[in-house]
Amino acid sequence: MRRLISCILISVFTAALFAGCGKEEETLPGIYEYLGDYSYDSTVTAFVYESVAGEDEYGIQYREVKDIEGLLASDNTVMLYFYSSMASDIYGITAGAEDIAQCTWGEMTVIMIDVLDNNALSSRYEIDKVPEFVIVRSGNEISRFEGYNYSEWTMSDVAAWVTMSGVRVDYSRINQ
Repeated sequence: MRRLISCILISVFTAALFAGCGKEEETLPGIYEYLGDYSYDSTVTAFVYESVAGEDEYGIQYREVKDIEGLLASDNTVMLYFYSSMASDIYGITAGAEDIAQCTWGEMTVIMIDVLDNNALSSRYEIDKVPEFVIVRSGNEISRFEGYNYSEWTMSDVAAWVTMSGVRVDYSRINQ
């Protein structure tokens, strides 16, 4: 009888272990093949929600995008955040874009692109003024938020636009 109970417990434990491992992998989007190392000075950067080295927390890490064309052509939903390294970020737009990346991780990947160093991408998406946001899936533009068309807007407006574009936003991931 003890042997039977031991076998059952081992089977249940093993099944739970493998179920937990599979579940964690399911939540990770298939973008890592397009990304490189951590980088805070790359002109095309992905905001990746992952564990912070040496801490028990998750947060946004900056990773270089090594294959932007492959990422844009993939089935992944990508929000391109066009900015200029010559303009000051007085409204905290980059911090807001990080929050959106954190809240949409697993649904959408946010990519920050410096228009001064990426003329090809800026031209392809007809970026005339910054900041500007474009959602792309499978190489096709899904939606666009042109900040310059509004007299006033906030990152909450951008988050609402992301939701209206069909991307689920999980605000519970924001650290309070």
